Amino acid sequence: MPLKIILSVVFLTSAMAASGADQQTSASGQELDSGDLKFVQMAADIDAREVQFSQRAKEKSQNEKVREFASLMIQDHGQTNRELLKLAERFHESGGPLYKHQERSVRKAVAELAALQGAEFDRRYMEAMLKDHRESVRLFEREAKNGKDAELKALAAKTLPQLKAHLEKAQQIAASLK
Repeated sequence: MPLKIILSVVFLTSAMAASGADQQTSASGQELDSGDLKFVQMAADIDAREVQFSQRAKEKSQNEKVREFASLMIQDHGQTNRELLKLAERFHESGGPLYKHQERSVRKAVAELAALQGAEFDRRYMEAMLKDHRESVRLFEREAKNGKDAELKALAAKTLPQLKAHLEKAQQIAASLK
């Protein structure tokens, strides 16, 4: 179910990017700043990648800590995406599927990860989680500090401690795999 939500966020936000507009106006007259739009798109992309990677890790990993971390990622990033989708819907008018933002690159990366086995799979999964969480922390910090939309800014500030905790846990697990 979280994958449907993630894809909805990606589809929902993509028309705004495809239009090339600096701002998107909702039916209620609210405008989404281009920086806030970029935040929504990037957060949705990272979450989609993390959830898909984590679904593979939950299935393939032989390491209990890695499987537990993967379950946590699916749960937490699914929740964040539901909240992000709810906020982003205010700025979307057409309602139809819009475009596939990074779907091809995510599919390729998931396929490459899925081809690995054992300890190599676990190492590569955790490397991806480290990279994504470092990027997420920077992204959410920037939105919490500089965002124009009050609700997106609040979501970023609320989610940031969780992302930092994920990064710390990912660092610990990755270090234990070396």
